[in-house]
Parts: sequence; C-alpha cells; structure tokens
Amino acid sequence: EVLYERLRAAKVLRDELPRHSRRLTNYYELTVQVADEPGAIGAIAGILTEEKINIADIEIMRAREGEAGVLRLGFSDEQQLDQALKALRSRGHLVTRRT
Repeated sequence: EVLYERLRAAKVLRDELPRHSRRLTNYYELTVQVADEPGAIGAIAGILTEEKINIADIEIMRAREGEAGVLRLGFSDEQQLDQALKALRSRGHLVTRRT
C-alpha cells in the first residue's frame, strides 16, 4: 500500500513535466562529429577547457563502433556557444549550431 502510494505520487509529478521537450532547461547547443578513437571526447572537452568555456549539458547522440559519432553540447548562454563554435572549428572539428 505504501509503495503503491509513492508510485502514484511519482506518476503525478511526471505527468506535470513538459512534454514538448526532452530537456528541463534551455541551452544554447551545438553538435560536433567525434571520431571513434580513444581520447576524442576528451580532446574536445580540452579545447573548451583551454578557452574557459563551460559545458552545461552533454549527450552522445550517435555512436557506432568504427564510425564517427555525434556529440551534443549545451552552453548556458549564446556567448559561450559562439566561443565554442569558433574554438572547435579553428581546430578542424565539424561543428553545427543547433536551433
């Protein structure tokens, strides 16, 4: 009975979450292709670290062994997004701004 009530209460809260978006917070986002090799994600994070750019959200969108994957990065403001786009592109990464 107690478990049932907790599960019911959790469902009520889930039902109140917005359905139009998977995310609870709006971020300024980009996608970047990532090679299937050790350290590839770390290299991207390292570039952003060098530029003092904070990654507010991150998701590996596609990853198949032996193929390039796609990494989604979210930033808290448009200025950081623009800085990230410039920094990653200047180092040869294929980067796309998400709208």
